[in-house]
Amino acid sequence: MAFISSTSTKFFEVFSMLRQHIQKINNPQIYVSFKEDDDNLRGMSTFWKLENEIFSYQTNEIYPSGQVVATVVLDLPKFDERPFYDIYGTIVYEVEEREYQISVPVIRLKIDDTIDSGYQVKFLNHVDPTRMKDVHVISPMILALRSTSIEKNVDIQMKRDPERKKHFLKFLKKYSFQEIHTNVHFVQTTGCLMHCLIEILPISPVEKEEKLRISSRSNHQMNIIIGLLREYFPDLLTEENVNPVNAAMVLMEELKLYLKDTSTANRQLARIATDLVIP
Repeated sequence: MAFISSTSTKFFEVFSMLRQHIQKINNPQIYVSFKEDDDNLRGMSTFWKLENEIFSYQTNEIYPSGQVVATVVLDLPKFDERPFYDIYGTIVYEVEEREYQISVPVIRLKIDDTIDSGYQVKFLNHVDPTRMKDVHVISPMILALRSTSIEKNVDIQMKRDPERKKHFLKFLKKYSFQEIHTNVHFVQTTGCLMHCLIEILPISPVEKEEKLRISSRSNHQMNIIIGLLREYFPDLLTEENVNPVNAAMVLMEELKLYLKDTSTANRQLARIATDLVIP
């Protein structure tokens, strides 16, 4: 689960201090754990390079002049023993082939925030309308959503024919996509497309074509939205993308079943889930 926490901004204050003194950071990772039980918390981090303050791409390099944001996806605790848990984090990184680490401020997870959806990604209805398109409000939410999503890039060749842009706008309106930022559209309403995100990516200097990046909550949801797009654009082209966080977590669950020597049926179900996420 990815969540938004006001304390999480301190993670990036640490990196801001680091970037003032070194030229380049390689292979950064954030490791998190509970003080009480290091084995009871699983999390994976992703670092994102921001472009135009809103569009982002995964990266394993940090330069002093670049804009980089980190997200950590983790399983929330059950809160069956206490009403809160303190999470301790460590950033591990490399500089000139030498490994370093630095601790980050403690983040407290509280059961009250899980009940009132305090950790949920909030768009539209939950954001002050005057700040709705503020990049500093929207960008962290988009990254939290993408961190737990399946992604696929799609080419509907809008530059080739201006009429295609009109068809795309009709598609967005019909299926309740709302613009939360320039060229970023999101489904807030309930239904099969809830929490789907579509971004019109900046034109690549190599391909010189606008592409769509679709983020969905599941393979089933992705198949639905691709099918609906094909009704408007029969010649739609897709690029396969695998979210490394989802892929790693699903594969980890399958490996655990083999280690526990569970039933053949359970292992087969886990294998099916892995095959769906990792082509």
